[in-house]
Amino acid sequence: MFLTEGVLLRQMQTDSLLNQYDLIVVDEVHERHVFTDFLLGILKCLVKQRQDLKIILMSATINIDLFSNYF
Repeated sequence: MFLTEGVLLRQMQTDSLLNQYDLIVVDEVHERHVFTDFLLGILKCLVKQRQDLKIILMSATINIDLFSNYF
């Protein structure tokens, strides 16, 4: 399922653990947007609560150290 960051954030209003997803791919993470930054903060907290959830961050110009240290 392909969703925008905003739609995924709205889904969290009814399912705060995003139980319907096992994997979330966030593309173009180097493009700093309010929704993307907010979503990454929530996903960081969420992976601590859900050990089964996998997060994949994608970008053509990603700073790997920055994002791996964050998560």
